[in-house]
This record gives sequence, C-alpha cells and structure tokens, in this order.
Amino acid sequence: MNRRLTIPALACALVLVAACSNGAPDVDLRWDGQCDAVAIEGVDLDVDLERATVQSVTVRGDRNDVDAADLATLVIEGQENDVHAQSIGSAEVRGDRNEVDVDGRLGAVVVQGNDNEIEARELGTTDDSGDRNVIRTD
Repeated sequence: MNRRLTIPALACALVLVAACSNGAPDVDLRWDGQCDAVAIEGVDLDVDLERATVQSVTVRGDRNDVDAADLATLVIEGQENDVHAQSIGSAEVRGDRNEVDVDGRLGAVVVQGNDNEIEARELGTTDDSGDRNVIRTD
C-alpha cells in the first residue's frame, strides 16, 4: 500500500523528504511548486517533480525514484536510485548501481561509483572514475 503526499506550491529553498526504512510502505511525493534546490533523503521514495520548476536536485539514500523536467544540476549520493529528466545541465553520481535517463541533453557528467548507467539523447563531457559504469547516448 503506497501513501501519496502532495505538497502545495510554495516558495522554498529546500525540500527534505525522509522515509522510514523499517518496512513501512513506500512513500509517493508530488511537488508542483517552485524551488531553487530540492534535497531528497530516504529509502524507497517515489518523487514526481515533473510539474515543478526546480534548478538543483540532490538525492541521498537508496532505491529512490525521481522524475523531473529540466534541471540545472543533479547530484546522487546513494545506491540504486533512478532519476528520469527531460534535460540536465550537469550531473554527479556518487554511489553504486544508480540510473540516470535523460530524454534530451545531459551536459557534464562526473561518476564516482560503480555499476551506474547513464543514458541521454545528447551527452556533453564525461568523467568516469569508477568501474563498470555505462555512459552512453540512446
């Protein structure tokens, strides 16, 4: 049983979402507002930012699923996170087994982890210091 939480449109600098990892149901969150920076922390969160105006997203934790429109920056710190966006100016992935899927352009990419998959229609510069990472255009 999933729970859904919708946050109304509010001006903000940071949105922080935390979830219990003690076997509690998954948490779904949809943000329709405007934020310069959003930080998502937790386990098994499903976060919908597709209707939001967000510049920067940081994902910390494991097995989180994030959908976004256009982002200036993305930082992932954790394992097995999945991020889908329309475009991303720059992305940094620190962790293992994360996936980033971009429908359009992904600018600069830095990967400091292992077994990550990054796909975009168009890729800028890449810096991969891990093992078994896949960074490619689709």
